[in-house]
Amino acid sequence: MKKLSIKLVDLLPQLKAQLVKLSGFTIVFGFIKLNAFTAALFLSNFVDDTADYGLFEYALSIGLIMSIPLNFGLQGAYPFFNLKSKREGFKSVFYFHSLTISGALGLCFLINQFVFTLMPDKLAFALLIGGIIAMQVMLSSILKSHEKIFPAVFLDGGLFLVLNLYNLWLYSSGTTLDFAVLELIFGIYLVFLFGLHAYRFLRTRNDFSWANYRESMRFGKNLLVSSFLIICLTGSARIFIEYFLDMEQVGIYAFYFRFAAAVVMIHQVVNIVFFKKMYQAPPAALDKYFSLFLIFILIVGSVLLFLVPLVFKGSLRLLDETWQEYHLLYAILSFQMVFWICMALNENILYREELSNKMNIWFLGLFLAMGGGIYLLHSQQQLNLFNLTLINSICLVLACEVQFMLLRKRQLSFAKTRSLNLIFGAILLLIFFYL
Repeated sequence: MKKLSIKLVDLLPQLKAQLVKLSGFTIVFGFIKLNAFTAALFLSNFVDDTADYGLFEYALSIGLIMSIPLNFGLQGAYPFFNLKSKREGFKSVFYFHSLTISGALGLCFLINQFVFTLMPDKLAFALLIGGIIAMQVMLSSILKSHEKIFPAVFLDGGLFLVLNLYNLWLYSSGTTLDFAVLELIFGIYLVFLFGLHAYRFLRTRNDFSWANYRESMRFGKNLLVSSFLIICLTGSARIFIEYFLDMEQVGIYAFYFRFAAAVVMIHQVVNIVFFKKMYQAPPAALDKYFSLFLIFILIVGSVLLFLVPLVFKGSLRLLDETWQEYHLLYAILSFQMVFWICMALNENILYREELSNKMNIWFLGLFLAMGGGIYLLHSQQQLNLFNLTLINSICLVLACEVQFMLLRKRQLSFAKTRSLNLIFGAILLLIFFYL
């Protein structure tokens, strides 16, 4: 007994250190995610017109999609070559790629602003955001690979930290959104990220080789297609809204999307904490966990649906002006987040089973079908923000069905999770057509 007590005493410092580390991570992660959640919502208070807020959200959506091909899947290639394969000479090539891409984007942006017009201003702004996100994601992936979690988490939310600093300046000065000023601030932040990558490249430049760079690109292209199609399915609605409707509708959609997406942060926390255990467990255990988690997410989303107008009434102008007309949009988006999380839960299992190529073919077809359905409603003059969002949500339900079908072919059954996916889809249709 005495020996046991001595061992427990010896373990206390280690346990204390782990608890401090976990508490610190929780605080930092919570702060960064809360900042990402609030930054764009706060910005909506500092615009003269909802269309201006819509323009920012449109550029952000384009930037998120553009960051995928800009990184070319190399954020996933770094841990493969340096952790799993433990290959020599695969560090500097990733910094080199970021420097090359960001340098080219910065040059295009400067030419467009001060020499001659290469592209519309809103596309140039989106290009700037895309370059920032690509550089953030690349460096964050590298830092996570070496368990430097705190700087990695800060980098993940860097763009929104900068945006909230701008919001603070707008609030203190009593001014409204000025895209020229915001572009300048983001441009400075891009230069800062360029400097970080340049510093790290100079420290590792001795291992650079073109052969390794080409090999990294060949590996990255496999991740590129999957990531690009998934972001198109989940994040392209704002682009369709801008094209078929108008920028004001983009602003309204994005505003309620951000409230609904609060539940995604819960998934991100769980995914980080239980990632290894989650994907080593047998299918039956995963099915039980996934189904319970989706029920929990829907409950949290439903609670937020009632709390948001109570908590934020009077503090967010756009909420006060649009809630009466667009609360159904929020309800649709709350269901959409459940389907999105369901797809994300399945995604890593499909990668583990080497089914990404088959998934990509189906996802491409779904994306084309979604675009075709939106165009058909528009040609019949029946398209509005509600049914466009519904089409997007139903496509995510079908995307999950595709994943379940592919997994069944590998004798991996997720019957409970699949049933919930279909039930929630049916409930969404009942709410839309009868309520």
